[in-house]
Amino acid sequence: MLQLDAMVSNLLLLSLLAFIYSLYKRNFRDLTVSAIAAGLSLLTKSPAFLLIVVILILLRIDTVKKISTSINRSIQFQLRLFDFPLLFWVITCIIVIIVLWPAMWVDPFLTISDVLSWIGEAAGGGHEWPVFFNGQIIEDGDLGLKYFYFYPITFLFRSTPVVLIP
Repeated sequence: MLQLDAMVSNLLLLSLLAFIYSLYKRNFRDLTVSAIAAGLSLLTKSPAFLLIVVILILLRIDTVKKISTSINRSIQFQLRLFDFPLLFWVITCIIVIIVLWPAMWVDPFLTISDVLSWIGEAAGGGHEWPVFFNGQIIEDGDLGLKYFYFYPITFLFRSTPVVLIP
């Protein structure tokens, strides 16, 4: 089984750090690196969509900070600070996704619709396999009241003393 969590987390970290650095230095090289890494992470796993929200929040915070410290508060100034970097970042992400995902070449709307419907089905379903917990096999992931102490006990069993000792 191939686990892509490490790859997507590294790509998300690279994208986030490059984006923060591009806000600091105001250069398009780092903004491009951030967008390419974000596009690759979106292609890797769908939960990477959360990065878009984080980028919007960071960009809005940076824009508000720059506007509050600037004498120039015109609409053009605000557009240059917020909309242009966001538009460049989104377009670059979309280009990376389209170029590297052949299904987008044929029918992009059906492809995105299929992915979003699968995400909804996966999020709404329970465990596919039985869960072994507290010496019992529980079918269909129906833990009932055991759900409240399943994760704390599982955390304790799977942790090491280095993690548990503050």
